[in-house]
Amino acid sequence: MMGWISLKLREGLRALTEARVGQISALDGLRAMAITLVIAGKSQNDFFFAAGPQTPHWFFSTVGFGWIGVDLFFVLSGFLIGRILFQEIRATGRLEVGTFLLKRGLRIWPLYFFICGLGLVQIISNHRWNGFAAIIPDLTFTTNFFGEKLAFGSWSLSIEEQFYLLTSVALFFALKRVKNLRGIFPLLGFLLLLAPIFRVLTWQYYLGHGVDPFYLEWEIVHSYFFTHYEGLVVGVAFAATTVLLPSTAKLRSRLSFLLVAGIALAAIGVAFERLAFLYSLISLVFGLAVWHCLQRPEGRFARFFSWPGFGVISRLSYGMYLWYRFPLWRIADFVTRHFSAWPSEVRFGLIFGIDFTLAVAAATVTFLIVERPFLRLRSRIFAVVPVERIQDGRLDYT
Repeated sequence: MMGWISLKLREGLRALTEARVGQISALDGLRAMAITLVIAGKSQNDFFFAAGPQTPHWFFSTVGFGWIGVDLFFVLSGFLIGRILFQEIRATGRLEVGTFLLKRGLRIWPLYFFICGLGLVQIISNHRWNGFAAIIPDLTFTTNFFGEKLAFGSWSLSIEEQFYLLTSVALFFALKRVKNLRGIFPLLGFLLLLAPIFRVLTWQYYLGHGVDPFYLEWEIVHSYFFTHYEGLVVGVAFAATTVLLPSTAKLRSRLSFLLVAGIALAAIGVAFERLAFLYSLISLVFGLAVWHCLQRPEGRFARFFSWPGFGVISRLSYGMYLWYRFPLWRIADFVTRHFSAWPSEVRFGLIFGIDFTLAVAAATVTFLIVERPFLRLRSRIFAVVPVERIQDGRLDYT
């Protein structure tokens, strides 16, 4: 029995470092950076609420922007999902929405509902159970609209699940009406232009109804799907470009120019109306980083993010995102009280380091006992056929 357990443990740990079908190493590095930013930002936040002094100000102000890691996740998710969908359409001429959603579900749902189960146990044990209706948003991936009770960070997972559903259904119906999906590019551009308008209208509506501005910004504008989706659209645009259009130097140059121009315009917009254009700016900046990795995999930037260690963190990032919030407040409170003589930035580093390490450990355990069995089940149910290859240093989809 012990020998079998040891074998399965070794196989599972080996799976963390093995190359996967369609893997792009540099994007794994960016995903590792995304989870690092998120944990750093929340560590700063909990350090602040544990009464930790935020000095030097420049350092903590910078770290406080770690929440932008979620937008990097959105760009990467948009590209991944868009690539899966467009590759299937290009290879078969059709799209099986149910199959796509089930395949994604076998990747996302097992660990998510496992965490929800633990959260439910915690709520009941603390005598905070308010009835089944209170956890319906967690169970239906709508916590971005109604609030989360069971799983920290489920608001962003809800946005992604809603994106998976809407995008796949929209493409399914589009295939029945058009023969050439290249018309998707004007639509994606239009959606990017609409997002700041949606944010302004949402802000004005709720402000007019007396909603507190801080709550409005971080619990509504930050969380609603229609006010925080640009990163996903940018990622889909990259997927559509690489799969549907022939890869030429002119195309790569043109898209790079559009990204830089968009960043400049969004930066000007932020100077005049921060809330309206901030997410657009962040999404385009991360989009430029992703696009650079896709088109220049041999460049220094992409080679740096291709370090194998980043690949392991990337593989664990989903689990880390669901786990890291559970112990964070207790860590921040403990460090703030027991190491009060230490410099603030050192205490922050200790909080971040402990929480990051615990998140890696917890994610590794649940990868082995929860995620990997369902990933293997998915592989047995659905044949995974590689449809991309690297040619002349660049992605070539066939």
